[in-house]
Amino acid sequence: MGKFEIDFSCFEKNAVVDKKHKWGDQLRLCNYSYCLKVLRLKYPHIKGSFHCHDKKFETWFVAEGIVMVRIWRTSEEEIIRLEPGDKLDITRRIPHQFWCLTPAQILEVSTKDDDKDTYRYNEEDKWFYNEDNKKLPDCWLNFLHRR
Repeated sequence: MGKFEIDFSCFEKNAVVDKKHKWGDQLRLCNYSYCLKVLRLKYPHIKGSFHCHDKKFETWFVAEGIVMVRIWRTSEEEIIRLEPGDKLDITRRIPHQFWCLTPAQILEVSTKDDDKDTYRYNEEDKWFYNEDNKKLPDCWLNFLHRR
C-alpha cells in the first residue's frame, strides 16, 4: 500500500487561520459541536503553553514531523514522542504542552473549540486560569499541589 499524503494548504481557502502562535499557526476548518483544525508547528523547540480544557476532548493525528508532548494523565508527568501516523487522545482537564523537533503538522479533531475553555498554567500560584481569569476547579496538577 502506498503512502497517503495530504497537503493541508489546499484547505486554506475554506479555513480560517484563526490563531498565530510563537510555535506557528492553526487552520480551523470547522467549529460546531465538533471541531477540525490543523496545527502547523513551524519552529522547532518553541513550546506551546502548558494548559488544559474544562470541556474539550481532543484527538491528535500527527501528519508530518516529530512532535513532543508533555502530559499529566496520572499523578506522573509523561513526555511522549509522536511521529507521522501516531494518534493521541487528550481528555478534558488533562494538562498538556507540545513542541516539535522538526516542522510538523497535527490534525486535531475535538469537541467545540472555545478560548474561554482553555486554562493556562500560572507558575506563580500553581493554578490554571482562562482568558477571563477564571480558575479551573480541578485537574491533576491542582490536586498534586494541594497535597
